[in-house]
Amino acid sequence: MSEPLLPAGIVLKPGAVVLFGAPAVCTRPAAVDVRVAGAATPEGQEILADRVAEGSARWQILRQRLHVRLRAVAAAVAHAEGFDCVVRLGDVFHARGRVVVDCTAAVVRGLAGTP
Repeated sequence: MSEPLLPAGIVLKPGAVVLFGAPAVCTRPAAVDVRVAGAATPEGQEILADRVAEGSARWQILRQRLHVRLRAVAAAVAHAEGFDCVVRLGDVFHARGRVVVDCTAAVVRGLAGTP
């Protein structure tokens, strides 16, 4: 007996952050706590250590670099662990019967190995 077919993809909340993949067609989704992962990046650490003012030009540059780094590592983790979509933790509105795996720890480990 075969498993019932599930609708394609997952449904995200408005304003969701997609770090890798296409949520509408994914079958093996994962999520990352971007606050935890962001704090593990050199850019996140600089923002915290220097108390960079939110919204300032320096903050915007550091946040952009942080997100580029985070997306690259999330994609590498997704490829290594077989996920076809990675979103921000808490952004899934309806998983449509799929299990959304928290891969924050793997992303933080991956960030530790990036220059």
